[in-house]
Amino acid sequence: MIGSPAPMPKARITGTVTWYNKVSGFGFIRVQGMKDVFVDEVAINFPGRQVLREGEPVELEIIDRDGRREAANVVPARSR
Repeated sequence: MIGSPAPMPKARITGTVTWYNKVSGFGFIRVQGMKDVFVDEVAINFPGRQVLREGEPVELEIIDRDGRREAANVVPARSR
């Protein structure tokens, strides 16, 4: 096959929302073993809403944006 190989799927990790300001549209998610990760409202992929609640468990991907870690594709954490 000619062309670039398909991109590897990004690893999903779990975290907990530590702070979120719905007026400003951003907040932070705590991921074990890391500093808190910035999250912008455009990264939230919750059915029917674009805000997060403090203490809420979430699943996310972490991307590098201009040398900073940032949350992407944030969804409700699955029950285990």
